[in-house]
Amino acid sequence: MSLANSVLADRVIARTAVVRACQDNPLAPVPHLTLALSSMVAVLEEEWLMGSLAEQQQLLEVYRTLLALSADLAVLDLKMFERKTCSDLLAYWWDTEDKYFVVSGA
Repeated sequence: MSLANSVLADRVIARTAVVRACQDNPLAPVPHLTLALSSMVAVLEEEWLMGSLAEQQQLLEVYRTLLALSADLAVLDLKMFERKTCSDLLAYWWDTEDKYFVVSGA
């Protein structure tokens, strides 16, 4: 799952890239998503902050996605004790009709 590639090369907004990564890798552990986004920010933050307005907006979108994802993972942690996968996260977004991470046709 390459969130960075989707966001940087394909210009997909971060929240959509997260949903697609989960759909493509339903058995992936969900903490890998936050690790991927955090790593991307750690490497690119300085460059993006000094970049164009579009790059700064892209950075803000990654931050928002990271925060929303972290909140959803905390909810899953409260509901489930076993290892959580992307499939669990997709089901949660579908069941709650999440407006940020939009999942169509679960």
